[in-house]
Order: sequence, then C-alpha cells, then structure tokens
Amino acid sequence: MDAMSFSHPCTDSAFMKGTQIGGSEALYNAIGYVADQVPCPIMLLMPTIDTAKRVSKQRLQPMIDETPCLATRFAEVKSRTSSNTVLMKDFPGGVLVVTGANSGPGLRSMPVRVLLQDEIDAYPDDVDGEGDPSAVADKRTDTYARAKRIKCSTPKIKGKSRIDRRYQAGTQARYYVPCPHCKHEQPLAWEQMRWQMMHRCEAVCLECGGISEIEAVDAQDAITCRHCQAGMLINDSTAREVVTDEIERVWYECENCGESIQEHHKTAMLEQGRHIHHAPGPGVVLDDNDPDPHAIWAMVRGEVKRFLPNWTKPLSWHVSALYSPLGWFSWLKAVRQYLDAQQGGYDEETGESLMQVFENTVKGDPYEIVGEQPKINIIKQRVEDYQLGQVPAGGLLLVAGVDVQGDRLEVEVDAFGRGEECWTVDHQVIHGDPTRKGPGSVWEALADMRAKSYQHAGGQTLRITAMAVDSGYLTQEVYDFCRAWSHRHVFATKGDGATGKPVISRPVLVDINHKGVRIKQGVQLWHVGTDTAKERFYKRLELSEQGPGYHHFPRGLPDEYFEQLAAEKLVRRKVRGMEKHEWVKTRERNEALDLKILCYAAAIYSGLQRTNWDMIESMINPTQQDMFARNTTRSAATTGAPGGGVSPPPSAPAQPQQPAASGLFNAPKTRRVRSAGIGSR
Repeated sequence: MDAMSFSHPCTDSAFMKGTQIGGSEALYNAIGYVADQVPCPIMLLMPTIDTAKRVSKQRLQPMIDETPCLATRFAEVKSRTSSNTVLMKDFPGGVLVVTGANSGPGLRSMPVRVLLQDEIDAYPDDVDGEGDPSAVADKRTDTYARAKRIKCSTPKIKGKSRIDRRYQAGTQARYYVPCPHCKHEQPLAWEQMRWQMMHRCEAVCLECGGISEIEAVDAQDAITCRHCQAGMLINDSTAREVVTDEIERVWYECENCGESIQEHHKTAMLEQGRHIHHAPGPGVVLDDNDPDPHAIWAMVRGEVKRFLPNWTKPLSWHVSALYSPLGWFSWLKAVRQYLDAQQGGYDEETGESLMQVFENTVKGDPYEIVGEQPKINIIKQRVEDYQLGQVPAGGLLLVAGVDVQGDRLEVEVDAFGRGEECWTVDHQVIHGDPTRKGPGSVWEALADMRAKSYQHAGGQTLRITAMAVDSGYLTQEVYDFCRAWSHRHVFATKGDGATGKPVISRPVLVDINHKGVRIKQGVQLWHVGTDTAKERFYKRLELSEQGPGYHHFPRGLPDEYFEQLAAEKLVRRKVRGMEKHEWVKTRERNEALDLKILCYAAAIYSGLQRTNWDMIESMINPTQQDMFARNTTRSAATTGAPGGGVSPPPSAPAQPQQPAASGLFNAPKTRRVRSAGIGSR
C-alpha cells in the first residue's frame, strides 16, 4: 500500500500471489485513496468486460456507498446520466474507468495516471490485433511522468505467465515471518507443511469376512462380529490398522528448530513479518534503524540490510495462500487440495489439471505443464554446414512464410524436397511500421524479397514459388499486399486451431464490391490447420535420420530462433468430461514456429504432395546426359512460376500477370533487406 502513494518514488510494481490474500482488495483501496486524496484519472483493467461489470457492481459500488468520504465524491447512479455508470464513475478532479482486457476500445479510451491491472495472467494474448492488452494499457499512462502502474495476479503457465515475468524483473520480495518458538525468520514454504492422516483399527471376521471397528490392534479381547454375531479373538491375523482419507491435524515445521507451528500462531507471525527483497538492484545500504520512509529490507551479500534502492527496477512481491489470514483460506484446505490434486483429474470449468490449480492458487507459483515438446538442444544438433541464403542440393521447391508484428515483419524461406524433407534457407526481420505503405515501407522490402533469387548447390538460382502471409494482425494491410502480389502467388492465411483440420483448406473470397457481393478475382483467404501442422512438425523434429520429413538448419541462426521453435507444448485436458488437446505457449515469443507452419502451408499450396521431383531435379541438378536440355529448361526451373509440377492447387483462380496499378508494393530494385536473424521487440 505504501508504494501506491504518489509520495513514493516507485512507479511500477507487481504482486504475484495465491488466493485469499487480499490482492484485489489492495487495488480497490488504492482507488479509494486516489479518489479522496489525489484525484486523477484511474483505470482498473480486468480480464473481460463481464468481469469488469461484476467487480464494479459487487465490489466497487458497495465500497463507495459504505465509505462516507467516497460516497460524497462519486456522483449518484442515475438511469439517464453518464457521470456514473457501471464502467465509468466521475468524481471531482478525475474519473474511474473499469474495463476488460478483451476490449480494444476500452483500452484506447483515455489517458490515465493510475493504472491498476488485476489478474493479468487471465488476459487474452491479443486484443483486436494490437498485441498484449497489458502492454497496450500501459501506453495509456505515457501522458503522465509520475504515473502509477500496479499489476496483480495469480500466475498461470511457467514461461508464459505475465505476472511471473514482472516478478522476476522486479525486486523479488518474499514475506518473512518469525517462528513463535525460536524467532528464526523464514518465508512460509509448502515444503515445510506437515500433516497426519486419521487411522482406524479394524478386525476381520474369519467366519463371514465382515469388518468390525476396534479400539486398538494390540488388544487381546474377544469381540462379537457385528455382521454374523460370531465370536472372534483379536490377534495379528484378524486385526489391522488402516489409514483413512481424513486429515487428523495440520502444522508447519520450522526450518530452523523443527518445532510445530500451529495455524493459530499465524496472526502474530503476520503482524511481526517483513518483506525482504532478494533482487533490489543498485542502491545504498543504510543503518538498520534508518527512518527513511522509502527504504526497504533487502538481501545484500547474504545478509538482510536496510536498503534504499535507486528505483531502476519495479517493486515486486510474492505471497502464497499459506499467508491467508486466520479464518480465510486455512492450511487444512491447502493440504486437502494438494491431496486431491495428487489423485489426478481436471477442473471441470477450465480443463486445467488439479495440480496446476494447486500450484497457481495455493503456492502462488507458475505451473510447468507436462506435455509433448521438442528439446532445444536436440533441435540445435540439426545445424549443418551450409549458410543462410544457400539452397542445399536436396532443396527443390522454395517457399516463404511471413508473420506480421507491431513493429516488423518476420520472414522465413524454406526449401522442400522429396518426401517433404525441408531445409531452412533464410530468416529475415524487416523492421518498420507495417501500417505505413509506399516507398521505403516494410511492404516494399517484402515485395523485393519475394523477387529475390537464391543460389542452389546445383549451380542454378531459385526463386520463391509461393508466399503465405498471416493475416491475424493488421488484416487489411495484409489483404492489400496479397491483392497487389497475387499474380506471384502471395496469399493471405488465417490459423485454425481446431483438431483434425487439414494443413490448408479451400480459400474463401474476402473482397466485396459496393453491393456487398464477393469479388471472384479478389483476395483469397486460406485457412491453415495449425494444430495438424504443429503436431506434424514436432513429430518430424524427433526423426534421427536424414531423409523424408527431416528438417535441416543452417549455420548462423541465433539461440532465440531455436527457443521459439520449441515454444509450445501439446497438452491434454478434460473439459466437462471430454478430452481436449491444446497447444500451450511456454514462452511469450514463438514467431519461428509460426513461420515454419506458414512455409509448410505455402509448400502444400504449391503442389508439394503431387510434384514431379524427377523433372525438377533434372532442371536444377542436371546430369551430363541432359546438359543439352539445360538451356531450354533453365527458365522454367528458376522463375518460381507454376510449371514442372510446382503449381498452386487447382482451386487457385488464374490471376493477371502484372502488379496492381497502384504500385504501392513495388519495391525499388536498389532496396536491400538486412538479414537480422531474430530481432528484439
């Protein structure tokens, strides 16, 4: 709460937590503080609009109504006034906007000085094609030099979790509490939780096999079977002790003295605890009694010191559900949830495994999904002795894939051969604003790359046969480029993650005339079965011998490229009793994997599965016997136009053989594209 004050020098903070900790309540308190003490524009960003409405009605409005100083500042809710609605509430000097991360207009609505983001790991990956909604919302604070940006969330998937990334980038505080017995300070860790299950003693009747409960297994008394009324003697052959599924007691074991800490000790422990930051960044070590109000406790060279940071890093904290106040989420519930998770199973609503739910909500840690994923070191072993820009002898069909990002285009060129064997030929990053067209734009550079020739090991030069461009972001810009270059088999794609879809399906027309009728010669949108293509690609990365389906990589690709190739896992979940297969990102960036899928789609579009490889190989790698035919076949082999078995699918309509009249995408011949490998955002 101190860091939320405008007198505090920290501008960015992150709180990674378990459930029932009061993280959301802290954000609501910040809203009340700002509205009452330092009025200014505030935005509370929830995962969805529906969640935002529910929070506004059930949490914020009651807080306003029951707090006298806030009730007088916020306008009364009236049916025909815009001063106080569910998602926007005016007060003197400011306004509170409550919106959802799935609403692009809501994120673009206004500049704010205080940005509160709750449950950011539940935000969608992209909002209206503009990218990460958390980052989009952060831009709303650019107007204010002393803005406050506070992010709070229960983490989700390791490698993908937004809150975990921000926690790791921050000061990484843990809350240390003293042991009530030895006073040793320690953060509450799940590994120190202990519990004892209830036991039951029972005897088995030798006559009927019935079971009767007894007081102890070592009793020597004779009892009567409660089932058949036969008498039986309690001894080693008839008595046994059984562990039940009921928890008898739960306690915490001090990591220092080993004494049992009961949950009723927690209230006093929390009052005496303190946050200790393990990665405070640069700063000044102070005396332990220094009264500086902005000083923190930090771990400095293995010792806890009073510390004044330079505020070059955000403040970040981690608090698990084990700290939940007495009467909220108990240790008993935590243990019961863990034991249930060990039995397996899935959450009925989300499909997440119960162990993931436990890791996220109780421990407050991101969960590492167990699934099918290639190993990066195994992929890197496929690097061979050829350079970027060269086409090895087996590569006969050249295709390209394009991924559109907010500040660049990423392009990969692959060569396919017999049996769908594949060679990575080129990977380039074209930096610039994709919303800008005309001379010098990224689209001009892409057009120049489309016409580029690549040197083949057989001595010929090859050009790209087809280019697939993902239209998931900046859709209209992609359509415009594909429309201008459709005569060179540049086509727009859209991913379809449904199970069992073909790698590439029949196209649909997207251009319409003034009457709303689809234009037959307009842009075609080809749907790509990403689930099928990814599974096939990952299976082929498991191949150990070169040949059909094997993927080759050249020298010069950075480690980031290979990490992006292995950025997703295939996991199996159960949603409402039905098994569901889903690709889950384990890291934020996966452009290299997307490009591989686009190249494969472009290859199938070009006739990969029905190509006459003998004829193409005779043109590209001629033997002495057919050298006399080289001059007559060379042109067809190197233009990249349909022919020689390399042709677009029959459903592709004939296109005019000249560029669009506008010329927006005709790159100057002197333009060179810098091969940058994997660029940073």
